[in-house]
Parts: sequence; structure tokens; C-alpha cells
Amino acid sequence: MSSNNATSLLQEREDSALQMMLRRAELAACIERHAPFEGVYVTDIPRLALIRVHRVDHSIYAVCEPALFMPAQGSKRLLLGHDAYVYDPSTYLVVSQQLPVSGQVIDATSELPYLAIRLECDTKELALLTLGMGMKSQTIKQSASRGIVTAEVTPTLLDAMVRLIRLLDTPDDIEPLAPLTIREILYRLLTGPCGRQLAQLSLSDSSAASTLACSVRPQPGT
Repeated sequence: MSSNNATSLLQEREDSALQMMLRRAELAACIERHAPFEGVYVTDIPRLALIRVHRVDHSIYAVCEPALFMPAQGSKRLLLGHDAYVYDPSTYLVVSQQLPVSGQVIDATSELPYLAIRLECDTKELALLTLGMGMKSQTIKQSASRGIVTAEVTPTLLDAMVRLIRLLDTPDDIEPLAPLTIREILYRLLTGPCGRQLAQLSLSDSSAASTLACSVRPQPGT
């Protein structure tokens, strides 16, 4: 590789890192604006909640529903049995099935609170996306074995999430645009490291499986 090519590649990486940093900062600012105090805020965007925590606290035990968790600031640890999963602004976590877990924020202060997004997964929408992407159910069932997965936040996923939370600033845009952006986010997840776990979720849900079956049932005359 020539020195010019190496320099160009290094510049591209630096530019990408800068863009990711700016996107994370925007995401954190949006959460702070719409979640001004500690707590969990249910938003006008269906299935989207904002989380704000000001201090490191004791573990909280709960049954976690299928969802994507993406911190914009601070970090949290989730325990499933003896397995620990830590996620922060560079890492997202997906719970792909209903699970009993304990969670603890491990990095938060009143000056720099833990700020995160929770997006609940719609199994019917996942089923339709799984079908549209041609993911084979047999391969999915054989490959998916864990209910929780963490993965690195990609530029495309972060960009979609920023565009989704921006809609909170323009409420009239939520109804026409939020479903499209959520669908894009689910697509990014399905094509990422947690894709097979999410696809398995869509197949394990009975109502979603019925949706999938109806979509592939031959029509009369075909």
C-alpha cells in the first residue's frame, strides 16, 4: 500500500470516528432534553422509552421483555444467571426473549448521568422482515441459542437511532416517519451479530409465526 493510500485510509477512519462521536453527543443531548429528570420516560414514539439515571445503585431484578438497549452516556451491567453483559455508548444490547435478569448502572453521576434508549421489539414486524430477507427458519433455529447478545454500535445503526429520536422534536412527523425508521433499525439488527437471535424471536412467538405463515401461504390460482 502506498503512503498516499495509507494516509487516505487513516483520514477516513478518523473522519468516521469523529462522526460517531458527534452522533453519540447528539443522541445524549436529545435524551437529556426529553428526559430532564431521573426515570424512565415513555415517548410518543411507539415502543420507544428514554432512561436517565444519576447514580450507581444496587441491582434491580426484573423480567425483561424483548428489546434493544442503546446507551448514549454511561454504562450498565446486566446479569443472566452467572453471565454478565456490559454495554455502553459503543455497545448495544439486545434481549431476544422474555428473561429474568438483574441490571445495575455502573457509570453515572448527576453531572454525567446514564442516558439510554429502550426500543421494544415487535415480533410481527420482525417476522415480516425475516421473511423479506429470506432467512431460513431451519438455519435460524439451529443457530440461535442465547437470549442476550451485545455488539458494537455501527455508524448505520447509530444514524438511524439519531433520526428516530429527532422525531420527538417534530411530533407531527412521528406517525408517518417513525415506523419507517424503526423498520430500518430492526433491519440493521437483523443483519448484525444479533440477527439470528431476533429472527428466532419472531418464529417463537405464536402470533408472529401466524403472520409469517399467512405471508408465505400460496394464494388461489398460484
